[in-house]
Amino acid sequence: MNLCSRRSFLLSVNLILVLSVFSQKNFQAGYIVTAANDTVKGYIKSHNWVKNPDAVIFRQSTEGIEKVYLPGQLKAFAVANDIYESGIVTMDDSPYKIGELTDLKYNFVTDTVFLLSLIKGDKNLYLYQDKNSKEHFFITIDSSFKLLIYKRYLKLNDQGIKDLTEDKRYLGQLRIYLGDCPDILHKIQEVRYDKNSLLSLFSYYYSCSKNKLVSLHKDKIRPFEYGAIIGLSLTKADYYSEFPVSKRISGGLSLTWKFQKHSNRFSMRNELLYNSFKTKSAYSFSRGYNEGYTGNIIHYIRMNNMGHVSFPDKNLQLFLNAGISTGFMIYESYEEVKKPANLKHRTSCASLINQVNVGFPLGFGVAYKRYSFEIRGLAD
Repeated sequence: MNLCSRRSFLLSVNLILVLSVFSQKNFQAGYIVTAANDTVKGYIKSHNWVKNPDAVIFRQSTEGIEKVYLPGQLKAFAVANDIYESGIVTMDDSPYKIGELTDLKYNFVTDTVFLLSLIKGDKNLYLYQDKNSKEHFFITIDSSFKLLIYKRYLKLNDQGIKDLTEDKRYLGQLRIYLGDCPDILHKIQEVRYDKNSLLSLFSYYYSCSKNKLVSLHKDKIRPFEYGAIIGLSLTKADYYSEFPVSKRISGGLSLTWKFQKHSNRFSMRNELLYNSFKTKSAYSFSRGYNEGYTGNIIHYIRMNNMGHVSFPDKNLQLFLNAGISTGFMIYESYEEVKKPANLKHRTSCASLINQVNVGFPLGFGVAYKRYSFEIRGLAD
């Protein structure tokens, strides 16, 4: 039977090694300001924090001893253009998500934390995002951090129905704090309790006042990494059950986009791979032929688009990949040889060139530093 006349079903298991050519470094140049007000330059382990860190790991040299600092042990630290200051703050940790809201009840707590500096100058703005992802904004008055007060809550209306209501005391606080710029009052009325809106307001304040702006926080470009892929592809076709597993080397390139909102645990991974499939099976013939074999070769380019989730574990990182894979067949050939006459018949399956097939890869792996190893299955 001519294999070219059949639509193949390929089940592949891939053993993949990825070398990250470029990625976000764990330790980056930075500095700490000690409790004695000494500035020490060195290297800080950066995690592209979304939630404010509760500790910082510091080295004075690239291979130096690591030391962990808590907020009460430092005045400040800086890494990757982010400046964090230590401070004692009072904030509200009552529920803020829609499904958890109650009536107007605050639950103020006091803690020593690292605050992200958004605006530094005569008028300051800081952000603290807690473990529940709730954002708290602070200004400074007489060297103390003061919470800008905002809360969503439920309030009964005249019909006895609970309406979503907002306590916007932060607007009055900002009118006083930024009051030396008269033109800003109408903008304060429209400002929202979020980072971008408040940054825009403070930037406008410095443009209309005579006060000096020292630093303005800017979001970093989304971190990414790209790498080289090499692996062993084990593929089984459904032509006949006696056809052996094809063992071929595959390779390509990868590009991974990390999501800072989820502390880089989640990302999108795109791959461009070259794969091939080759198999041959011997069998006996009737009608005068003693034996022979048939074989098939397929070459294709594959594009993988997958979601990636990682599970950090000290120095190692376990991960899972899943998504969709599109294969573009660029060549397929079929060969049949019959003995003893040694008759050979070879066919190039032109009708199947550029045929597109879709599959669903699922892989599990482990990463260490710049290397990762993955076992991945694919059916198409």
